Order: sequence, then C-alpha cells, then structure tokens
Amino acid sequence: MKSIRRPIHALRSGKENDPSFSPWKPHGPLCLQAGRLLRAGLVLLGLFLLLFAVPSRGSGANGPVAVVLAVDTSGSMKKTDPRNLRREASKLLLSLLGPEDRLALVTFDTRATIRHPLARAAKNEGILTGQIDRIRSEGKFTDLHDAMWVSHEAFGPFGTRGSRAIVFLTDGKMDTGDPDRDLRLTEALLEERLPQLSEERIPVYTIAFSPLADAALLDRIATATGGFFYTAENAEDLHVVVLRIYRKLARPDALPVQGKTFLVDPSVREMTIVVTKAGASQGSVAIRAPDGRRLTSQEVAPGIRWFAAEAFEMITVERPEAGTWEIDYRQEAPREVFILTDLSLLSSFEENALAAGTVQPIEIWLEEKRERLPAGILQTQGVDFRCELESEGGNKTQVPLRDDGLSGDRTAGDGIFTGTLEPDKAGTYRLSLSALGKTFERRRIHEFRVLDSGPAPGPREANTARIQPRPDEAGPESRPEAASQEAAKREPQGDRKPVNWKLEIAQFFMVNAGLAAAAAAYGLARGRKRRRILPGGSRP
Repeated sequence: MKSIRRPIHALRSGKENDPSFSPWKPHGPLCLQAGRLLRAGLVLLGLFLLLFAVPSRGSGANGPVAVVLAVDTSGSMKKTDPRNLRREASKLLLSLLGPEDRLALVTFDTRATIRHPLARAAKNEGILTGQIDRIRSEGKFTDLHDAMWVSHEAFGPFGTRGSRAIVFLTDGKMDTGDPDRDLRLTEALLEERLPQLSEERIPVYTIAFSPLADAALLDRIATATGGFFYTAENAEDLHVVVLRIYRKLARPDALPVQGKTFLVDPSVREMTIVVTKAGASQGSVAIRAPDGRRLTSQEVAPGIRWFAAEAFEMITVERPEAGTWEIDYRQEAPREVFILTDLSLLSSFEENALAAGTVQPIEIWLEEKRERLPAGILQTQGVDFRCELESEGGNKTQVPLRDDGLSGDRTAGDGIFTGTLEPDKAGTYRLSLSALGKTFERRRIHEFRVLDSGPAPGPREANTARIQPRPDEAGPESRPEAASQEAAKREPQGDRKPVNWKLEIAQFFMVNAGLAAAAAAYGLARGRKRRRILPGGSRP
C-alpha cells in the first residue's frame, strides 16, 4: 500500500490545493536558509574584492590621511634640539590634521616604541599632546631599521584605508654600537623594508635635523618610497619643514598673502593662519579683521583658537568675516593661510619626483562643492589662472596656461587650463598655482624633485622578520633586557617573511565565502530531494 506524503512546505503554508504552487520551486525555510547562506557568501566575496581594490595615490584632494610621526629621542638631540622644539613642531602637525585624519606617534633611539597607536587626531588630541610632551633625549644609540619597522607596523591590519605616510625625523645615522650590525641593518632597510613600503604606497618624508645626519640614507629612503627628503638647518626651521610636509599630505586649499594682507571670501568656512617668528624676543603676532578689530593671543574672540609657540603662532578662525584681513607682525617672515572651503583649486600634477628631461603636462581647474566650474562662470568672474615654477636657485618661470584645445589642451572651453612643465636640471622645484577672481583668491603650492636617475625604483618582494604587537603604553621604564629581546625579533632573519595583513584577511574571507557557498549548495540540493514527489504522492 502506497503511503500518501504531501510536500512538507505545502502542508505548513496551507498551499497544497493551490495549482500555482510547485514543489520543485524554491519555497519555505530550507530554501530561505540556503538563500541566506548564499547571500552571506556573496557578501564575503564582495568584501574580499573590496580588500584588493587599491585606491589611487591621488584619490581626491582633502581626503583623510593616516600619518605615523617617528621622532628621534637619542641623546645627541640634546645638542641639536636643546629647547625640544620637536615637541612644538609635532603639535603643529597634530593641530593641522583634520577631524577624519589619523596620527600615530613613534619614538626611537636604541629601539623604537609606539607611544600612541593610530587614531583620529582631533578626537585624541589631549592624549597625543601628553605623549608629545614626554619626548626626551635619553637614548644611547640610533637604530633606524627598528624605527622604520615599527613605524610601518603602526598602521596595523586595518590601516590601509585612504592615504598613508610616515614622517621620519632624525639628527643621526644608523648607530647600534656595532659597525658590522649597522651595515647589516642598513642593507635590510634598503633591500627589504623600503620595497614593501613602496609596494603598499606608503611614502616616507624624511627630515635630516643636523649636518651629522646621514643625509644620503634619508634621501634614499624618501626617494625609494615616493616621499620627499628635507633638511632643517636648526630647530627653529623644523616647523617650516612640517608645514611643507603638511601641504603634501593634505593638499589643503590656501589663500595667497600679499605682503601682510589676504582676501577672505564668503565660501571660506574656516581658516588657519601660521606665522613664523624670527625669535622669542621679536614680539607677538596680531591679526586685524575686516571690521577693524585687532586680535592677539591675549584678546581672543569667540570662534578663534590661538596657539603661541616659541618659533611660530597658529590662529584658527571659524566662519571668518569676508573681506581683507591683515597679519600684524613687524618682522618679514613666512606666512601661510590654510582654509576649509567649498571653492577649491585643483591640479592633475601631484608627483614628488620626475626624471630630468621629462615633459610633464599639468591641468588646473576650480571646483565648487565638487563640481567643476565651467568656462562661462570663470569668464564672468574674471578668473585669472597662473602657474609659476621656481628652481632651487630661485629662478622663476611663468608657465603659459590655455583652454583652447591646442598644444596639449584636450578640450576647448571646458574650464580646465593646461600647461607644460619642462624642468631640465636636477634639483628641488616649487610649483605655485593660483586662481585670482573678482571676489576670491586661491593658491596651491607643490614641491617636487627632478632626478638624474629617474623616478624611484619599483617595489620588490620584501623579506623581513615578523614582529609581535607590543603595548602602546610601553615607555622608557620598560625592562632593558626585554626591550633588547624584542628588538632582536625585528632583526633580518633570512627566509622569514613579514606579516602580510592583506593576504591574511583575504584568505579569511575566501575560506568563509567558500564554506558559505558550499552550505548553500548543500541546502538547495537537500531541499530539492525532499520535494521530488511522484504523481500519487510516492517517492521514486
């Protein structure tokens, strides 16, 4: 006698008499579970694909950046920076970073230590400032290899979003007390660590803080990673170098300063004025608003933050009044005015290095709320675009710009102005771009180097030892023997490979996506098998 078995989903749903219902179509909990598993697998696969979507190096002006600031704390810094102006320069960088930017602090001498992990600078400003105030000059040696290693690892497994960079400040050279070890570590730094940084698109901005620094090595580090090499003749110049690095990291909008005055238009939401002081005895800085008010660090109005340091003063004004502002300081000194605005001057050229003899096209344009301004509006506003190239010796050349569809300009009348850079000699160049309208002004500065040997070499496979994470609060009070053992783990170890976090996470997603897909397929197959009923209700 044949047993009568109805499809279990039809019985549960009350659709056994519905002619449109088919036991071979996906209905009910089993198929829902299988579908959910399949969707989970697709989500994991999507995350895996996103993991390998490498962002462009110049992915949008004013985008968030992640910076590791590595500061030399060896004993020699007592002579080269007796007043600890490294602290002020570090605080300047911290203050300039935006609310979405992240900063980590690393100090190094005999070994390197993460003083503060990578975190949002604005949210953790108090803690970061406290760690900066603890910077001393107490170390006996200088291990640049360990410093670069720890700085790289400070980004962590999830530090790959957005632009990343290392700012590396030292007054010395590789000196561990053992010349043979110094040579081995230097070779490991150049042959193993730098190619990995280059491959991950992490530029290193190196600062030689004294004539005793190994300028050749620091230059090679910067060039190999796509960064930039700077020299600070003395501690008083350090904040000027930090400003130059900030321009490269954040590519901020700026206002041109004519003498002591600059024009603020209604689109400026916030402005930050940085004035270099000739010395502590040269008086203080004041600013004069368009309504005639004179403001100082002692007389700060609401909406104004004022930071007075020994070598510079920084003033941030929220929603500044439109009109002509004046910087009142009796000395002729460098002045910068960075702004947050909806009207931005943008450029296609962001490279840090070119080969000598390269013919480099450059395009500049204006955007308002991320929309390019058309030629008609530019003509109505009488906007004048200018491009000036200054060589290391101070020679200035005006670069012609055109928007007529000729001589390299792609489209006539599209609001994008095109010029050509043709630096023929090796050295450092300063590119000044500006847009001057009837009611507004914008400026952008970009520095780059021209190399006899061409741009930095491509990345090679790294071959370095694995580092174990350490507590972020580790400080000078840590046990010396434990520190030595930990630093020894970061020594080059032959065929041992570094941690490749991207590969580790990718493998995790691939395994879980495969398991989810297999479970989904099994669920679908089992559901179909249970529903295959012959006419009359019996199984085949």
